[in-house]
Amino acid sequence: MNWKYESLTQEHQLIDGKSILVKIQLYPTKKGNYKVISIISGIYYGQKIQKKLETQKKEWVAYRKKFPNKTQANEYINRKREAISRFIKARESEA
Repeated sequence: MNWKYESLTQEHQLIDGKSILVKIQLYPTKKGNYKVISIISGIYYGQKIQKKLETQKKEWVAYRKKFPNKTQANEYINRKREAISRFIKARESEA
Protein backbone atom coordinates (compact mmCIF):
# COMPACT_ATOMS: atom_id res chain seq x y z
CA MET A 1 0.00 0.00 0.00
CA ASN A 2 1.43 3.33 -1.07
CA TRP A 3 0.17 6.90 -0.99
CA LYS A 4 0.19 8.67 -4.34
CA TYR A 5 -0.46 12.38 -4.92
CA GLU A 6 -2.19 13.60 -8.08
CA SER A 7 -1.22 17.27 -8.39
CA LEU A 8 -3.65 17.93 -11.24
CA THR A 9 -6.71 16.98 -9.19
CA GLN A 10 -5.15 17.74 -5.74
CA GLU A 11 -5.96 14.23 -4.60
CA HIS A 12 -4.08 11.84 -2.31
CA GLN A 13 -4.75 8.17 -3.11
CA LEU A 14 -3.93 5.05 -1.11
CA ILE A 15 -3.24 2.38 -3.72
CA ASP A 16 -2.82 -1.36 -3.17
CA GLY A 17 -1.83 -3.09 -6.38
CA LYS A 18 -4.15 -1.60 -9.01
CA SER A 19 -7.08 -0.79 -6.73
CA ILE A 20 -7.69 2.55 -5.02
CA LEU A 21 -8.66 2.09 -1.37
CA VAL A 22 -8.83 5.71 -0.17
CA LYS A 23 -9.02 9.16 -1.74
CA ILE A 24 -8.44 12.46 0.06
CA GLN A 25 -9.45 15.43 -2.07
CA LEU A 26 -8.76 19.15 -1.51
CA TYR A 27 -11.10 21.73 -3.06
CA PRO A 28 -11.19 25.54 -2.83
CA THR A 29 -14.66 26.95 -2.12
CA LYS A 30 -16.25 30.07 -3.59
CA LYS A 31 -15.73 32.02 -0.35
CA GLY A 32 -11.97 31.42 -0.32
CA ASN A 33 -11.99 28.56 2.17
CA TYR A 34 -10.90 24.98 1.53
CA LYS A 35 -12.84 21.74 1.72
CA VAL A 36 -11.24 18.33 2.37
CA ILE A 37 -13.17 15.19 1.43
CA SER A 38 -11.97 11.78 2.65
CA ILE A 39 -13.44 8.89 0.67
CA ILE A 40 -12.87 5.36 2.05
CA SER A 41 -13.86 2.10 0.41
CA GLY A 42 -16.82 0.45 2.15
CA ILE A 43 -15.13 -2.96 2.35
CA TYR A 44 -13.23 -1.86 5.46
CA TYR A 45 -16.34 -1.23 7.55
CA GLY A 46 -18.49 -3.54 9.65
CA GLN A 47 -21.72 -5.30 8.71
CA LYS A 48 -24.03 -2.44 9.75
CA ILE A 49 -22.36 0.13 7.54
CA GLN A 50 -21.95 -2.34 4.67
CA LYS A 51 -25.66 -3.14 4.84
CA LYS A 52 -26.47 0.58 4.85
CA LEU A 53 -24.19 1.11 1.84
CA GLU A 54 -25.92 -1.74 -0.03
CA THR A 55 -29.37 -0.23 0.51
CA GLN A 56 -28.09 3.17 -0.66
CA LYS A 57 -26.25 1.49 -3.57
CA LYS A 58 -22.93 3.10 -2.64
CA GLU A 59 -19.41 1.69 -2.38
CA TRP A 60 -17.61 4.52 -0.58
CA VAL A 61 -17.90 6.32 2.77
CA ALA A 62 -17.17 10.06 2.61
CA TYR A 63 -16.23 12.58 5.32
CA ARG A 64 -16.11 16.34 4.69
CA LYS A 65 -14.42 19.13 6.63
CA LYS A 66 -13.89 22.85 5.89
CA PHE A 67 -10.82 24.99 6.65
CA PRO A 68 -10.16 28.75 6.43
CA ASN A 69 -6.74 28.37 4.75
CA LYS A 70 -4.68 25.85 2.82
CA THR A 71 -2.01 25.28 5.50
CA GLN A 72 -4.59 24.06 8.02
CA ALA A 73 -6.14 21.85 5.33
CA ASN A 74 -2.74 20.31 4.48
CA GLU A 75 -2.00 19.66 8.17
CA TYR A 76 -5.37 17.92 8.46
CA ILE A 77 -4.64 15.86 5.33
CA ASN A 78 -1.33 14.64 6.81
CA ARG A 79 -3.04 13.65 10.09
CA LYS A 80 -5.89 12.01 8.18
CA ARG A 81 -3.46 9.99 6.03
CA GLU A 82 -1.83 8.56 9.17
CA ALA A 83 -5.19 7.81 10.81
CA ILE A 84 -6.55 6.12 7.69
CA SER A 85 -3.37 4.04 7.31
CA ARG A 86 -3.77 2.81 10.91
CA PHE A 87 -7.48 2.12 10.29
CA ILE A 88 -6.80 0.06 7.15
CA LYS A 89 -3.95 -1.91 8.78
CA ALA A 90 -6.16 -2.71 11.78
CA ARG A 91 -8.98 -3.93 9.53
CA GLU A 92 -6.62 -6.10 7.48
CA SER A 93 -5.10 -7.65 10.60
CA GLU A 94 -8.62 -8.59 11.80
CA ALA A 95 -9.40 -10.42 8.56
